[in-house]
Amino acid sequence: FIKLTYFLYILSMIVLIGPNSRATKNQMIVSKQLGRICSKNKILCIHGGGDGTMLAVTEGILESNVTLEEEQCLVDVSSFCKVVSPTDMMSDNEIYNRVLDKTLVKDIHERIGMLLEFSNQCKYIVCYAGGIGTIHEFLSFLVYWYKEPEKMPEILLCDVDFQGWTVILINLLKSLVIPERPYMSILMNKINVVSSKELYKKIECI
Repeated sequence: FIKLTYFLYILSMIVLIGPNSRATKNQMIVSKQLGRICSKNKILCIHGGGDGTMLAVTEGILESNVTLEEEQCLVDVSSFCKVVSPTDMMSDNEIYNRVLDKTLVKDIHERIGMLLEFSNQCKYIVCYAGGIGTIHEFLSFLVYWYKEPEKMPEILLCDVDFQGWTVILINLLKSLVIPERPYMSILMNKINVVSSKELYKKIECI
């Protein structure tokens, strides 16, 4: 078997945003399974390199190698994970030593800026219920795309735990759908609240 350049085999891309150290056990389980699905289906997952859901999805990606039988080669599964993190926020977990594609930036604003740029190429933005940092990132995507709302990738808002968080956020956004803001209704149609099973199915069908 020969290890070949990974980008030849990436079929699609997602951006993941979610809670860091406050992630729940169920969110961690779902994220790890999401990582397995990404590596199996050759999907690049881009995230902020923290603990919590980001660490779990990385563990899932790195669990096993993906054999491309038709090409008789072995692709390093670390190729399906890209990390963008401020230097002072990068997790020191040793699992990240296996991730080859890491971009360290000066602060969280630069990180969000890069994630927004990657959203131009991604199929989905996956988001979990989290804290103020997650809300900041989530709303940043809406602001970034509001001038061309029809081009925004679909946001999969996974309601694993904290369903109340999801309801409050969606109701807040619905209150902004008024005639003076026609873009809001388009953006709202791009946000789908999904269960873990629905999330898996969406990613598997990319």
